[in-house]
Amino acid sequence: MKEKSITTLSLRFVDSELESRYSAEKERQTGVAFSCSCIVLLFTSAMEILIDPQLTVNYLTLVVGEVLLLILTICSLAAIFPRLFSEKLVLFSMWIDRTRWARNTWAMAAIFVLAMAEVADMIEVHDQKERVYEMRTYNEALVTNMLPEHVAKHFLGSKKRDEAYEEIGVMFASIPNFSDFYTEESINNGGIECLRILNEIISDFDSLLDRTEFLCITKIKTIGSTYMAASGLTPESNTNGYSSRK
Repeated sequence: MKEKSITTLSLRFVDSELESRYSAEKERQTGVAFSCSCIVLLFTSAMEILIDPQLTVNYLTLVVGEVLLLILTICSLAAIFPRLFSEKLVLFSMWIDRTRWARNTWAMAAIFVLAMAEVADMIEVHDQKERVYEMRTYNEALVTNMLPEHVAKHFLGSKKRDEAYEEIGVMFASIPNFSDFYTEESINNGGIECLRILNEIISDFDSLLDRTEFLCITKIKTIGSTYMAASGLTPESNTNGYSSRK
């Protein structure tokens, strides 16, 4: 076939008679191709149902693709096996097969429906990515608030291997029976006075950690009336501070 006999853009024959004869040529393997596509889509759908998240959009796009491909397959097989289908369906299939504009319109409609289903799936995936990003940002902020900055960077960064520390100390300081001491009576200004005393105690601990001799101690967090700290975790002073105090 010479290159000059076909247009470059539309891939149509330059000779109108040859183009008409080619357009009227029946595709005998269309039904077989659609049948194989249905089998492949069936197994793909089973895998998507078992693996993909159980979302309504996933199931909707899956059903649209299955139904559309099934309709195309039945219409293609009706012209090949007319005895197995109703007369109206066979006539409709033969009309689409003989009429070029109807065949092209049918194909474009199928492409459009599948494209819209794919766009809906892409929008849902984009929304999921946004939710995952927001959740990741929230988790990073939570870890940063709970752990020291260098420890948070260690867990959030790319370095995942454990590190060994020769000297580690952990401290828990708590006020015994603080829950019994805490009352919301008018004498304590609705409990504000109790919280003020607890805040002063925690602030005193925080101010102690700013002193030079306690730089090796890192505040972990406070839970209620319990103050948790650890020593020997900072890279600058890899010691629990006990040896320097002896």
